[in-house]
Amino acid sequence: MKNNIYFSKKDHKWNILNHLFEKLMKDNMQNKDLLERFQFLDLPNDFRQKIWALCLANKATSDEYRKKYHDNRLTTVSKFDVQIAKDSEDFINKHMLGEAFDGKMIYTMKVILSYFERKQDRILSDYLYYLAIPVIKVFGNSHYIMNPPVDLVGFFITVVNMVKQIDPLVDIVVQHDEKYDAMMTDLFMNSLNRVDQELAYKMTELLRLEDPLQRNMLVALVKRFVHSLGFEFLNMRNTLYLWDQMIMKVYPMGVEIFLVMAITFLCLKDEMMKFKTWDQLIDFYYHNSKLIDFKMFTLYYKEVFNVFYFYNPVYENAEVSEVLYNEIDETQDVEKSQIVDLSKKPSKLPKQPKIYSTLLKKPQRPEEELEEIKALDPQIERALKENVQNEGVRLKQQIGMVPFVNINEEEQDELADL
Repeated sequence: MKNNIYFSKKDHKWNILNHLFEKLMKDNMQNKDLLERFQFLDLPNDFRQKIWALCLANKATSDEYRKKYHDNRLTTVSKFDVQIAKDSEDFINKHMLGEAFDGKMIYTMKVILSYFERKQDRILSDYLYYLAIPVIKVFGNSHYIMNPPVDLVGFFITVVNMVKQIDPLVDIVVQHDEKYDAMMTDLFMNSLNRVDQELAYKMTELLRLEDPLQRNMLVALVKRFVHSLGFEFLNMRNTLYLWDQMIMKVYPMGVEIFLVMAITFLCLKDEMMKFKTWDQLIDFYYHNSKLIDFKMFTLYYKEVFNVFYFYNPVYENAEVSEVLYNEIDETQDVEKSQIVDLSKKPSKLPKQPKIYSTLLKKPQRPEEELEEIKALDPQIERALKENVQNEGVRLKQQIGMVPFVNINEEEQDELADL
């Protein structure tokens, strides 16, 4: 009886805390920087639901779905609805072993994907199933699982847009585009070199990346990891931790998912360094990536991303680390992406040179590369000067407020007192 009373009191305290947290989120919907306090934490699912609901909310998309559903429900259903239901169950059975996923959750996933297929008028790619499963898992025991799942449709499409921001060509079949393949290879190999140089050199021993045929083998792996935001290769707990970090950031960091893939290689480094062929390495990775220990994964994640700011106060209207593509007519010729990690803290150590470049382009001197970046972004010179003046020091901020930009301390204090 005493134990029952104890747990009852404990649950009551948790419910109060949970309610206060929900109120805090609702009252500060525009102050997403508050979430910095939850960075690197293993969130309880109650908190995760509220944070995701805040960050993934897509009112326009949800309202559009609600209107179509009430006007004519058939306009929200794909003609492949039955096949989508079967495929949803197959994906869940394959990737959710031992995880609770009831019939209502499967049905909700089918409803969302069926509507998305009807909306985009294109057969669903596998990566969309991978993106839907974690969303349904997080909200499976909440009021969001209802018919129709209006809010969940918005949440899911926001996650899809996160992938499209990293790779705008995710839904386009690019056949033998060497520039596109080289770009994906460079992003991953330079991320791997940043995380662990020995693994990077090991990859160059197993694959001749200047050879398009061998490079394609790595590209196929990288694209599957990126497009599923890691879930195809990570277990659910590691996936939810990763998605927490990505979703909470004030500015998206396009290079983050490539660094996370490199972290999974680091977690399996001891065995990977023993292999003599690519086939051995990739077979091991497929069979063991979902077995990566949560404590090891989060430890390496913190070590890598502890040098990044949670948000970037230097630029106005900045697209942080966005993968930029140059689209030329319908062929969508892809040039090398320009990744600018504006959220990166100034390193105390000298930067390592970028040693992996598979594009047919002569190496540039640092001065030439800087001038090229300035030409791409007219604001870069002003921002660089501000960085020098600030000497890498974060701008002053008040708790619960978005950091001020281009404002002196006296004016900032006056605003903060309002």
